Amino acid sequence: MKLDFKNNEKKYINIYRQKGYLENYRIHKDQLVEISNLNTYSSKQVYVIAKYMFEDVNNPNDNSILYILKTSSGSKGLLLEDKATKNSSLTNFFDAIPNENIQYKENLF
Repeated sequence: MKLDFKNNEKKYINIYRQKGYLENYRIHKDQLVEISNLNTYSSKQVYVIAKYMFEDVNNPNDNSILYILKTSSGSKGLLLEDKATKNSSLTNFFDAIPNENIQYKENLF
């Protein structure tokens, strides 16, 4: 049986959306940017609530990471990283988040 990992991502996204993680984010110039209003946050202003890795069983190079995030202003949302794009600025941003800001207490799984 072929497992469609993209559907698994959607399942996690839908569950977190129902729990109030509504914002979408992207990384631009070493800042986390809220897509809806363009508010920006440094790595010190971001909290990682959960991190999920997905890999296609038929193509291990086709994988992604779903980050569940909260910001210092209370914004809650998601960032989906497609590992195939090899985005070094995204990797650098998440590496710069302080350890005390990585808290899996609100992780739903």
